[in-house]
Amino acid sequence: MNSVQFKHHHHHHHPD
Repeated sequence: MNSVQFKHHHHHHHPD
């Protein structure tokens, strides 16, 4: 798995 893909997969949901 690519590191970039991993980072894209793990996105942090934060309030606007």
